[in-house]
Amino acid sequence: MTRLNAHLLLSAYVQGIFPMADQDGTIYWYDPDPRSIFP
Repeated sequence: MTRLNAHLLLSAYVQGIFPMADQDGTIYWYDPDPRSIFP
């Protein structure tokens, strides 16, 4: 697995993707369904 660093995390966050750990400690990328916010 690629090491997490600030550049990788910020690039992923901009796209709405973020890392999440499983109960056993395995880290995977989470890509939730897009949502909208109405003002």
